[in-house]
Amino acid sequence: MKKILLSVVVLMVLTGCGKKNDDPETLPEIRLTDVSVTEGTGTNEAVAIKVSLSKTYSAQVSVNWSTTEGTAKGGDDYIAINSQVLNFAPGETEKTIAVTVVRDDIREGDEFFTIQFSKPMNALLLGDKLRVTLTNDD
Repeated sequence: MKKILLSVVVLMVLTGCGKKNDDPETLPEIRLTDVSVTEGTGTNEAVAIKVSLSKTYSAQVSVNWSTTEGTAKGGDDYIAINSQVLNFAPGETEKTIAVTVVRDDIREGDEFFTIQFSKPMNALLLGDKLRVTLTNDD
């Protein structure tokens, strides 16, 4: 009888007393990094802005985003974008959003606008915006 009881105790210890790992998967963080681009002259150009996750996740991650004026004005210095959704497929950690910079030959100081992020799904949003600086080269 003691051998049977000892065998049961050893078996329970080895199998973790029948519990399986039910720890929930921790959410990734959405990482935002300010960028600086040269305004330039000539044809307008889409600027690629990276948004990344701190780690992969097993479900789709999404976050809303839109541009917000700073010293740079929508329509004059960049093409404003309202209410877009950025989606990360399961396993992805990096995506790119594009904002078109309006190029000109007007002598002016450096300007900036922000990209505002909101309503994250399946992720943590530690900061809600990134700053895009348009460096004047005229």
